[in-house]
Amino acid sequence: MSVFCESSRYVRDISFDSLKSYFRQLQEISDSVVEAELEGSLTDMVIEMKAAVDGLGVKINGLQSHQRYLDNLSGTNATGEEDDTCIVCRFVTVTPLHLLVFTLRL
Repeated sequence: MSVFCESSRYVRDISFDSLKSYFRQLQEISDSVVEAELEGSLTDMVIEMKAAVDGLGVKINGLQSHQRYLDNLSGTNATGEEDDTCIVCRFVTVTPLHLLVFTLRL
């Protein structure tokens, strides 16, 4: 026989042995699987999980509201950019005449 035939037989034997080992391990896992033991009825578990999901929904809504509040306090606008203007100056239009009056009063 040629060297090629012997090496291909060797590779085939290794791959066959690997497959055999894989399926043996898979069968061991399959044999060790047991049916799940439930505490209580399935209906009770579904109701309990639905209540938990609803509770988490309420918590998420509260946290989102809190996040909006904190974003508002930090001064970030909808684009995520911060406004460096003070809170009073954002709503008051200051003209040069106003600046002159403020300066003269000080």
